[in-house]
Amino acid sequence: MSQSHLDRDFIERQRQRLQAMREQAQSTQSEARREERRLQREWEEPRDIGDRGADVIRQNLDDAVERTEARRLTEIERALEKIETGSYGLSDMSGEPISRERLEAKPEALHTIEEEEGLERR
Repeated sequence: MSQSHLDRDFIERQRQRLQAMREQAQSTQSEARREERRLQREWEEPRDIGDRGADVIRQNLDDAVERTEARRLTEIERALEKIETGSYGLSDMSGEPISRERLEAKPEALHTIEEEEGLERR
């Protein structure tokens, strides 16, 4: 199956968007890692229990951000790969076309809306 429901200009714009998104996600992930390392260094310093609790909350938040960005980067990389192989805009699950509107809203989409909803229900 081909990406015939998408024109070349649209795909090129999506490539540019995905590349910018990749840079942003990498930056966010790097910042979360730096913050986590900073908190780990502070953990070794003498602090009161309230400060330690706040540190744990911040560290958990940084871990969640890093995991979210890692997943997002995987999706972005896969979408860029699909552009290169000529399968961008087709579901990884079924091979069915992903709507242009969905791709405009979420350029890294790998599934149709219906498939995504089914995955989220699981």
